[in-house]
Amino acid sequence: MKLNVEGKQMKKLRWWLAGLVMVVMAVLAVGTQSAHAASGASFTIAPVLTDSQVGTDDGYFNLMLKPGQEETLAVTVTNLTGKTKRIRVTPTTAGTSNSGQLSYVPGLPTDTSAQYRLSDLMDKGTTINLQPHHASRVSFKLKVPSDGIRGQLLGAIYARDLAGYKQGGTGVTVVNKFAMVIGVMARTSDKEYAPDLKLLGVRPGVQSNQAAVIASVQNNQPRLFGSMKMVAKVTRKGQSKVLIKRTETNMSMAPNSHFDYGVYSKKALSAGTYTLTLTATAHQWHWQFKRNFTITGKQAAKVNKQTNLKPESHFPWLWVVIGVLVLIILVLLILLLKRRKDDTEKD
Repeated sequence: MKLNVEGKQMKKLRWWLAGLVMVVMAVLAVGTQSAHAASGASFTIAPVLTDSQVGTDDGYFNLMLKPGQEETLAVTVTNLTGKTKRIRVTPTTAGTSNSGQLSYVPGLPTDTSAQYRLSDLMDKGTTINLQPHHASRVSFKLKVPSDGIRGQLLGAIYARDLAGYKQGGTGVTVVNKFAMVIGVMARTSDKEYAPDLKLLGVRPGVQSNQAAVIASVQNNQPRLFGSMKMVAKVTRKGQSKVLIKRTETNMSMAPNSHFDYGVYSKKALSAGTYTLTLTATAHQWHWQFKRNFTITGKQAAKVNKQTNLKPESHFPWLWVVIGVLVLIILVLLILLLKRRKDDTEKD
């Protein structure tokens, strides 16, 4: 059964999510040292589409479901190598990474605005052992809540090669990793919701090994959107001089998610009261925020220590130099007057 419920935005979304499968695979594979990193994937994953699928050529699960429905989602995992592989296959909930991009990586923070999480409505993950050049079908039950799904519920079936993960004395160490995803978008209605951004908070911190003022930004609506531009500026409270600034384009946000947008500083942070001005635009939507925040001496010292930044010296060297010069001039004047007096007395 094919349901024609897509507008222009939904068609763009289909191509975007289909392409994201390859993008995520490429990003996760970058930097690996395995034999297959150079020649290609060590395994593949493909969706087994159901009658609930909207369209047939997406490369991901684009589902129109009914309240209370139970659907089985299956993927075919194929081992492309000559060695047995252990692959972990797990349903995940989509989120937004701190780089401002849609992410299916497990373990992203839960957003309080989410009605449901896809991973909570599906079976738990499983580990499969794949013989060389063999394929296996992995299935998960998806149970739709009786009250349906508001807007878009987004996530993925995430498969990773466990050969890149070693269990050590202090936890899991990632040596080489390779992962692939099949996106899942579930709906029970074709009603679209406009995204709505909120500024949850502002704080000093460390991001990407850099000192930063971090703005926590939330999309509290069940709507995936992209093409977002974000501009953030930090000034002293009550002043107009921009101390640090960051501009990013082509950002995206998952439905009901949040991320930390770091405004990086090349100089050590200083205690004081500041103002963050943040603007974001995406398609026809526009948001603007202004928030005062305080950096304490303790917070600044902690961040500076973590980033090896030395605070600027505020010792008044200029006034010291001026004072020394004035003192020298006074001494010279005194000596000059004394010499004239001595000359006068001799005469």
